[in-house]
Amino acid sequence: PKNWIERYERLKLYFEIHSTCEITKTEDDPSIASLRRFIKAQQAMYRTFMDKGEYSDPISAQKIKLLQDINFAFESCAPKVLSRHWMAKYNKLVKYYGERGTFDMSNNPSFRSLNRFAKNQREMYRSFQEIVCKVDENDPDPIVYQKIKLLQDINFDFDNKE
Repeated sequence: PKNWIERYERLKLYFEIHSTCEITKTEDDPSIASLRRFIKAQQAMYRTFMDKGEYSDPISAQKIKLLQDINFAFESCAPKVLSRHWMAKYNKLVKYYGERGTFDMSNNPSFRSLNRFAKNQREMYRSFQEIVCKVDENDPDPIVYQKIKLLQDINFDFDNKE
């Protein structure tokens, strides 16, 4: 199978038969190995979303929703702590806000990278709201919750449409 939906359907069938989406390396069947690679790719896509707050392609939100529908084990691939990269950008955002009293960087080309980070956090928040429909400490995505909580602590403007 070449396209994503075909591979997803194979994973869905595997889940229906085995009641899990986790495939051990002990299974030598080439089609199972292909399915295991597909799973790793979906986990990588999810890690990108978790770390950067942006999707690797335009339909990733739909893919994540479909995978959630079959109880795909995202938590096993989610990072346990915030990345240094994310924290460095967050700290720059805190400093920017402390110095200027605003998160609006749209008119300042010197802060293009930080502006992109802020936009990505807004997109992460909106996507997270659409996918999960709630944000609380019991959510299965603790890293996203941590990011949102840190941003809320500095009164980050999630609604800015810039």
